Amino acid sequence: MARVFNITAPSSTIPLDAHGRGEIAFTVANASGRPLRGRAVVMPQDPSQKAWLTLAGNAERDFPSGGVEQFSVQVAPPAGSKPGDYSFRLDAFSVQNPDEDYAQGATVAFTVPETKKPKPFPWWIVAVAAAVLIIAGVTTWLLLKGRVTVPSVTGKTLIDANTALAAVNLKVGNVTNVVSAATNVDKILTQSPAAGQTARGGSGVDVQVGVAIVTIPALVGKTYADAVNALHAAALDAGNVTNVNQPGVTTATQVLSSKPPAGNTVESHTPIDLTIQQGNVPVPNVVGQPFSAAVATLASANLKLGSVSGNIYRYVGFNLVPTAPVASQSPAAGSSAPVGSQVSLSFSGNSLNPFLVRSQAARVQHW
Repeated sequence: MARVFNITAPSSTIPLDAHGRGEIAFTVANASGRPLRGRAVVMPQDPSQKAWLTLAGNAERDFPSGGVEQFSVQVAPPAGSKPGDYSFRLDAFSVQNPDEDYAQGATVAFTVPETKKPKPFPWWIVAVAAAVLIIAGVTTWLLLKGRVTVPSVTGKTLIDANTALAAVNLKVGNVTNVVSAATNVDKILTQSPAAGQTARGGSGVDVQVGVAIVTIPALVGKTYADAVNALHAAALDAGNVTNVNQPGVTTATQVLSSKPPAGNTVESHTPIDLTIQQGNVPVPNVVGQPFSAAVATLASANLKLGSVSGNIYRYVGFNLVPTAPVASQSPAAGSSAPVGSQVSLSFSGNSLNPFLVRSQAARVQHW
């Protein structure tokens, strides 16, 4: 039976960070020679470990003939998991004919390390030093723990709030969208802890961010680039893009339909899916570019930002700015990709709050 999907991964292993977390992006290509509605599913070697693995984004997507999609799998073994080697794979199947049209990906492995337990002190040392340790511990907690005063981030964007918090060793925590007036779009409405309170250094400040109800503009008949500009002007984002070959349409990348269609009202920054007339573009090289430049380069090539792993920020003097260079990209530079398809970027360091990454990308695209 012909293989309907080609599933590849950049590596056969995933390193886990200091918190026991990891992520890998699979590339799934439609090799059937016809358009398919495909679904990806994560298959652990041991079914009891299914909760350890999370498929980011939509599991079910439309694949034009030759279409390529990126699926990111996040690995998070719970605390106390048994040390050892584990593995999983990403499978894909056609929604219309799952029993016949399917494919299995290669196995990807990760290791849960053994937690080293410190050797206990002899009892007589503990007895002699108990009082000293208690006093030292309390002193350290009160004087050296590093509690800081929380600055005010109300009224700021997420990007500006992240900079203000990083200056006092805090970070953006949970982000909740709240419908508000149009003047409050992308601005922080409330924060917890409140400004002036103290918090442990390195902890997060939870925020509520304003979103507005906006109307989807008319997109059918526009080129893909013009449609994206119209979406950004309406405070909306481009969602999944499906390339098709519709007879009688002579303009490549012309928008054939949008989902939801024009005239519907949605929250700001809602992704709007587009179906366009088939068009392919070369993938540009963004390795070594800072995040903002990479996003702009992809947009100018009629491509979209896919998953982002690692930290897009680094310190320049005392300022935290998104200038860390792209370490790798997928698909690779020089390959051909359908218009509107995603290019995933990897940076060094630990991954950021995805709201921060999305907010920074929106700032670049909406300039």
